[in-house]
Amino acid sequence: MTLKYPTDLNEINVDYVTFSHFEYRSNANRQTQGQAPNRGQQIVLYVPNSTPTIGTDNDWGQMNFEGHLGSLMRDVAMSSVEVANDLDVGAIISSPEGAKGQAKMVVDSFKNRFGGDLKERAGGATRQAVIGAVGAFAGVQSPSQVLALSKGQSYNPNVELLYKSPKLRPFSMSYTFVAKSQQENEAVNGIIREFKKWSSPRDLQNGMFQVPDLWQVTYKSGGSDNVQMNKFKPAALTNVSVVDNPTANMHVSHTGGAPVERIMTLSFMEVEMVLQNDYDDEEGIGF
Repeated sequence: MTLKYPTDLNEINVDYVTFSHFEYRSNANRQTQGQAPNRGQQIVLYVPNSTPTIGTDNDWGQMNFEGHLGSLMRDVAMSSVEVANDLDVGAIISSPEGAKGQAKMVVDSFKNRFGGDLKERAGGATRQAVIGAVGAFAGVQSPSQVLALSKGQSYNPNVELLYKSPKLRPFSMSYTFVAKSQQENEAVNGIIREFKKWSSPRDLQNGMFQVPDLWQVTYKSGGSDNVQMNKFKPAALTNVSVVDNPTANMHVSHTGGAPVERIMTLSFMEVEMVLQNDYDDEEGIGF
């Protein structure tokens, strides 16, 4: 069964949005078992006047490798990755001789990486660490501030912008309902009830809750997916809020008590990250 507003919406001729929901499965379980089948009632609504802003939000962070000490730490970190990739863990476990051989390989790798300037770099890093320790004792926050105070100089901050991870995307949609008939008011009630019910946990009567359903939100046009609009990943419905008669200066209702106007706002959070691979087989603008 489908719940629809407005009830005379003709899917063949207009753009619209569908909302379907299904039992929660973790990302790992969906990869092995697939997505659970839809259940409950599908909801069909008009496209909101203001569709949600959807970006590809990624987390990048600035990191400073300040001065001689920071530069040395950065290079040690980079070398550690290379060494770890070349490390033969089996040889380490198999025998003491194997462990010694791998230890020598680690030392040689660092020597080759830094060459003959390791002693000089270590000296500069040590002096910077001492300056920082003395500055901290005096209440100055960084070695650069100590140098600025004493010599009018500062260490090169060696700023790097480093990638962390993609972020899960939130989005929200707002709908205004003004029922034109008793039948349409019943449809509105059913729509609001469906969103509220399936975004709530179920009490299993054994001290446990069943996790609320996940939702698939899809832009449609003429009965097919609208590839001119962005796609959504499966999402949790984190909040359903409803306000009655928000533009009236008093409560107004139809016979039977139904509010004349209702505004429903749905807040979602996608449960999967958007990756470059997701665009490989997509038409239009993708996600």
